[in-house]
Amino acid sequence: MLVARGKEITLSDLPESLQANASPEGSAPPPGSLEEIERVSIVRALESTGWNKQAAAQVLGLRRPTLYSKMRRHGIPQRRA
Repeated sequence: MLVARGKEITLSDLPESLQANASPEGSAPPPGSLEEIERVSIVRALESTGWNKQAAAQVLGLRRPTLYSKMRRHGIPQRRA
């Protein structure tokens, strides 16, 4: 769950572990919808674990089957492109 201070979710509303992986200042703003944030969070977790699904699921606080389901929903490939 994510709690925001205003109508839009900003970088400061994200967990510190995701803020550290955010793009530098001056680049595109963080995604605004929950779906976009979920997709970005999954991709970042996969990238930070070398696409190890078990480790990425653990980082995200999910079970591995749930991660696979979310990856399919967001069109995230099972393997690195």
